[in-house]
Amino acid sequence: MKVSVKKKDILVFGSAIVLGVTLYLLYDSFPIEEIVEGIQKLNTENIFLLGMVSTFIGNAGVLASLPYVPIVAFLSMSLTDPRVLVSFGFSCGIAAGLGETVCYGIGFFMRKKIDPASVKKFELLNLKLGKSKAFLVFLAGVSPIPDEFIIVPLASGKYPFPKTLFFNTIGKVCLGITVAFAAPTIVGRIVGSSVSFSLAAPLFLIFYYLFLRIDWEDHLLPPEKSMGCYGSS
Repeated sequence: MKVSVKKKDILVFGSAIVLGVTLYLLYDSFPIEEIVEGIQKLNTENIFLLGMVSTFIGNAGVLASLPYVPIVAFLSMSLTDPRVLVSFGFSCGIAAGLGETVCYGIGFFMRKKIDPASVKKFELLNLKLGKSKAFLVFLAGVSPIPDEFIIVPLASGKYPFPKTLFFNTIGKVCLGITVAFAAPTIVGRIVGSSVSFSLAAPLFLIFYYLFLRIDWEDHLLPPEKSMGCYGSS
């Protein structure tokens, strides 16, 4: 039995609300302060290992991700040598970039499961973005914006995996080094905020669903081209 659009809307938005509340309660029950309480007692090798593991897991998650930035900030406060801080931020950035391959894989998998009309929407988005796609992937890596908002749609539209990995990892390395040196400020302002992390997952779910609902041919292409854009494919 085919589900109506209205029922789909209710299902998606209802699921997003439930997901957000659940994640908020989970993060509130396990505050970051308690998780990282003993971090400063670790040696340098364990600090690097924990930083890389947390950034990999934090970036590999889509609907539920580990808030890794506060953890990296706490870890960085135990390091004083600027060269070590750069190495730590670089290592965490590499691990984060590798973690984002999971987001790309999800987008690639979704392409195979969604209907052809939705696939065309992603391809059209890639076409209209042109050369700015590389910058968007870099921006996703270097900014606090959840990467899946950009990586998953681009992957669904066949944006090459090597380029995604390269530009996103560069962004993650820049972010990692910045977090390492700005640790005191980040620890003071970010730790304990469970709201922002619990909002990311439901917002992504809604964003992806609305993206599939929009008729991108009508919005992005001139009327005379919208009918024949994919005629040769």
